[in-house]
Amino acid sequence: MKSLINKLHSLNLGEIKENEPLSRHTTYRVGGLAKVMVIPKDIKALQTLIRTLKEHNTDWFVLGNGSNVLISDKVFNSVVIKLNSFNHLKIKENEVLVGAGYSTIKLALETARLGLSGLEFASGIPGTIGGAIYMNSGAYKKEMKDIVEAVYILKPDGNMVWLMNEEMQFEYRSSLLKKEKGYICLEAKLHLKPRDKEEILSLIEDRRRRRFASQPFDMPSAGSVFKNP
Repeated sequence: MKSLINKLHSLNLGEIKENEPLSRHTTYRVGGLAKVMVIPKDIKALQTLIRTLKEHNTDWFVLGNGSNVLISDKVFNSVVIKLNSFNHLKIKENEVLVGAGYSTIKLALETARLGLSGLEFASGIPGTIGGAIYMNSGAYKKEMKDIVEAVYILKPDGNMVWLMNEEMQFEYRSSLLKKEKGYICLEAKLHLKPRDKEEILSLIEDRRRRRFASQPFDMPSAGSVFKNP
C-alpha cells in the first residue's frame, strides 16, 4: 500500500488523504479509517487514478455525500474516491448540466428559484447528483429517472460515453451504475419544466416542515432508509 500511496502522490491527481476517518464523510457519523482517500481534481486525474489502481490490483469505492451508506468501524483498505471537484453547473432554459459531486438539495433550491420544476422531491435528499443517479433516488412518487435525460459515464476501460435515460436501466432505487461494477457517473443532463417559482418554493417549504416534524435532525441520520412496501 505504501508504494501505491507514493505513486499517487507523484501523479498530481488532486487532494490525497491518508488514514482519513470515514465518520467525517457519512451522515450517520460512523466509519473507520480509510487508508487512502483521493479527491481527483478533474476527469483526467480520475482516469489516471483508476488506471493506476488497476495496475496495482487495488479495489476502490466512490463515496458521495455518505448519506445512504453504513460503513464498518474497521480499517477500510480499498481506496475511497470522492468527486467533490465535479461540482459544475450550467442551466440553459429548462436544461440542466450538472456535475456528479453537486448537492441534490442545493440544485433543487437553485432550480426552484429559477422557476424550474422537477427536483422538488430531491429538496430534502442529502446526497450528491452522482449518488442520486446511482440509486435512482426518489420521494413523493418521483424519482431521478423522471428528469434524467442522459448521463456521462466513465467506464472500467477508461473510455467515457453518454448514456441516454433508457440505457441507464433505472429501477426502484437502482440503475446501471449499481448493477455494473466500475461505472462512474461524471455528470448528467436533466430536463425540467417551467412552473411558477412561488408554487415550487411553497411546496418545498411545506415538505421541509413535515420532515423537521417527523425526523431527528439534531442527531446523526440518513433520513428514511426503509423500502416502501
